[in-house]
Amino acid sequence: MLAIAGLSEWATPRRMMAIESPLPSLGSLLPLKIGPWLGEEASRHQLVAADVQAVLDHLYQQTLSRFYRHPQAGVVMLSAAYGGDQSDATRVHRPEVCYPAQGFVMGPLHRDGLTLGRYPHRQVLPVSRVTARLGVRVEPITYWITVGRRVATRSLEQKMIQIQYGLTGVVPDGLLMRVSSLNADAAQAWWTHQRFIDALFMAVDTPYRARVFGDPDLDALT
Repeated sequence: MLAIAGLSEWATPRRMMAIESPLPSLGSLLPLKIGPWLGEEASRHQLVAADVQAVLDHLYQQTLSRFYRHPQAGVVMLSAAYGGDQSDATRVHRPEVCYPAQGFVMGPLHRDGLTLGRYPHRQVLPVSRVTARLGVRVEPITYWITVGRRVATRSLEQKMIQIQYGLTGVVPDGLLMRVSSLNADAAQAWWTHQRFIDALFMAVDTPYRARVFGDPDLDALT
């Protein structure tokens, strides 16, 4: 029993990625001007109900909500949530959890891969896509979650990445990135999201891209 207790103590992750490799604030990390897209801050009640926001405030150290307008492509909503401790109790939650809590009905979830960037900084970003409906409101959503420098598209992947970091003694941070728009034509919305996310990829400072979009070299090793 003493040996097991000692092994458990030794294996407990102690190094916090959020402390050893801190990110800038979300407001600095994600620019207001992203190519031709111009952003404006959104009040929190416009995107999230108050009771749900209370839960989010407990889970996340930082949240950001903005509208971005494009002269031809229209408006997209960007929501980001950052948590410095991706342990079981504080892992970032997916839209499939938060949206139904606000009364939305969720459509089928599917996964896709978005090609981002320009050579030599070009990569494929795994994303999840789902459509949320509330009355006449139809909101196609594209989102992804980074755990440390890895992208997780499933809850099991989130857990496995967390464990893999833990085996190296590191507690990873986590970032949920959600892009959505009000559009009954989901295919058109996905195309608009692709354009916006590609512009966002190019706008994020290179040293931080792996924390926002994942490191494809790390994913290639698994």
